[in-house]
Amino acid sequence: MAGGVLLSFEERELISRELSRNARCSTRVLGVLLGR
Repeated sequence: MAGGVLLSFEERELISRELSRNARCSTRVLGVLLGR
């Protein structure tokens, strides 16, 4: 279903913003896990 992949511009902006915000937390968590 290719239609599910085609998101509107607003949805892509919202998702990219969420990913960029979560990426910071993810990298910090990964750093803690790898630092052990």
